[in-house]
Amino acid sequence: AFLTTTSERQDLNQYWFSTPTISTFVEEVLAAGGKAALVSTPSVYFSLPEAAKKNSYVLDFDRQWASDPGYIFYDFNAPKEVPIELHGQFDFVLVDPPFITAEVWKKYAITTRLLLKHGGRVLCTTIAENADMMQALLGLHPNRYRPSIPNLVYQYSVYTNYKSERLDILNPEIDDEDWTAASKDDRRADDRREIMENSSQIAIAYASRTWCNGPNVPADVSPDLVNANQGYVGGVVPEVVPLCPAAELLMELRGLLNAMKRCAQAINVPLQTAIRRRQAGGEAATAANAKASMALDAADSAVSDLVAWLSSHD
Repeated sequence: AFLTTTSERQDLNQYWFSTPTISTFVEEVLAAGGKAALVSTPSVYFSLPEAAKKNSYVLDFDRQWASDPGYIFYDFNAPKEVPIELHGQFDFVLVDPPFITAEVWKKYAITTRLLLKHGGRVLCTTIAENADMMQALLGLHPNRYRPSIPNLVYQYSVYTNYKSERLDILNPEIDDEDWTAASKDDRRADDRREIMENSSQIAIAYASRTWCNGPNVPADVSPDLVNANQGYVGGVVPEVVPLCPAAELLMELRGLLNAMKRCAQAINVPLQTAIRRRQAGGEAATAANAKASMALDAADSAVSDLVAWLSSHD
């Protein structure tokens, strides 16, 4: 009922789970028993059986549900502003933020720790690339089951601090083959790329100090920091020195190129899924085609942004 009566709001970056994925998460909530906090996950809260819903809360920024007795207004920019009577009260906390960045997740992690009862269960959804961050923030591990979010281009993973047989199987909506082995290979490649990108970013930033200030080191950069950054390995150029205009342009270009690269990489999985399901036909094939089209549109948009930027900086 929730999916048929509630539209996604793009201004709030809302993307609902599919009906089967919602059902899976509802089962996880019910299996935990006790009280549940559904943080930025209204689709799951409003799909709970009535008895479980009365023992649960939904924490969300969207005030359209303010009349519901279980609704708590929540702004992740104020992660500690949760009613004190809810601190340490929940056996299960499910979190699906509108954004995937570390800055946002750090705030959601604060809220999660405030809400969770000692020994409680946590389930979070975000991209596979955030696996190390989820382990560091909340001690979570990825599961084989991946959620279906029909209108979201990127594929999410499910992270928990507990084991679940339900989440240890592939989601037939998403995966025909085990994605975990390929993911490990991809992560090793990503690690290598990250090392190169970080080194490049430090090199650009440090070079910009030379462009802005000449061969001499700026007065507010200590010799120790300069020595630490020689060779651009393992050091961090101090942020207190602003980038000069030429370096700002390079960083803008780098951001556009990275966005185009991410969109290009994001095409692979939905396109392969669409090809595999084309022969089967039916609703699954239609959904897979739609997701592949969205990924292609996102990549096309990223290319257009890059072309527009280059045209404006001739």
